[in-house]
Amino acid sequence: MLRFVFLVLSMILCLVNSGEVIEKFKVKEVRPRIVTPTSKTVRIKITSDYMFIPHGTIYDITGTEIAKMVQEGEYEKTPATEEPYIYLTWTPGSNIPTGVYIYQIECSGQIYNGTIVVAR
Repeated sequence: MLRFVFLVLSMILCLVNSGEVIEKFKVKEVRPRIVTPTSKTVRIKITSDYMFIPHGTIYDITGTEIAKMVQEGEYEKTPATEEPYIYLTWTPGSNIPTGVYIYQIECSGQIYNGTIVVAR
């Protein structure tokens, strides 16, 4: 029941007066997309005018949860033309086998998925 209430509130938050749905966040960059022994940490830059707090999870190709992503710092804003941004990071340990991994970022009901390759 509580999840349903949260979902309804999230849907209400994403409506504006004109009736259009607003984007709560955008994934601006993922670096690197291929993790090698020389590139150890994946950083995902997320922008949000509303500064919602994103949560990230890493899954293997079978859908098994591997790790939670870590929020790096707080929202920052550089030049006046740039939206506020924050980073989520993942540092795959040496025990993570080579393969394709899926990251999922959730922010106030909006979900974004992408892939990262670990090549060692």
